[in-house]
Order: sequence, then C-alpha cells, then structure tokens
Amino acid sequence: MKPTSVLRLDREAFGATAACLGWQLGGMLTVIGQTRRNLQWYAADVHAIGPWLFRGRSPEPARIGDHETTVRACEGVSQFASAVFAGVLPELEAPVFRAGGLWTEDEEGADLGDSLVEIRAFDATYWSVESTDLELMRNLERRYGVGS
Repeated sequence: MKPTSVLRLDREAFGATAACLGWQLGGMLTVIGQTRRNLQWYAADVHAIGPWLFRGRSPEPARIGDHETTVRACEGVSQFASAVFAGVLPELEAPVFRAGGLWTEDEEGADLGDSLVEIRAFDATYWSVESTDLELMRNLERRYGVGS
C-alpha cells in the first residue's frame, strides 16, 4: 500500500543540533505508540553509531519487537547514519515488505507493503515518516510542530 502522508523532521523539529539521534527515534515511537501501541517493529539497512541489536546493513527487515522493546533498543544509539524502521500490526505474523528489502534511499512514497508506518533516517540529516494512518501522522505533526 502506498503511504497517504509523508512527514520530514529535521533537527529543528526536535530543538537539537543534529538529526537522526537515538532519543529522537524513541520520542517518535512514543508519539506513534499513543495512537498504535500494539505495533511490532522491524529494522533494515541500519548503520548506527553506538550499540545496536544487529550487525551489518541488511535490507532484509529483522524483527525488533513491540513498542517498549524498540524504544529501549534506541536508547544506546547516538545517531543513525541510515536506517528503516517499519511498524506492522501484530496480527501479521509474516509481514510482506517491498521486493528487494527496505533501503533508506528507497523512493519517497514507495509501497509500504504490510507496514502501517515506516521511519527512515537519512544520512543524519532528517527523519522521513510515511504512513497510511492519518491520525498517527496528525499526532506527529502536532508534537513536532510541522505539517506534511
């Protein structure tokens, strides 16, 4: 499914000196969790500065876990140079993602597959959030003071 909304968040949205920081992802996940707390999270193409769960930059999404597990996983990361995080409804035990895997540099508006929301870290410059859930996106816009 194609996203119905795309949001870009740079360092200014967080009142920070840099973007794509671990605590910023944790904050976005918390806002998303207020709308969709039950999502299961997957990660692909992760290049993290600081401790991360998986080694290597594979486009094959690896399951992180539920909301709390994913927020905890972000706590030790200083910054993401690249990453894709996909939130999937829990009833999908074997979600389908884009053919070829998930890459940070995939085209904006690319098919989300079974993901309800996708968060990408772009070269420590900005976060891109894409979703089909308009309520979720409105909550992010309100929290970070931006429009899509």
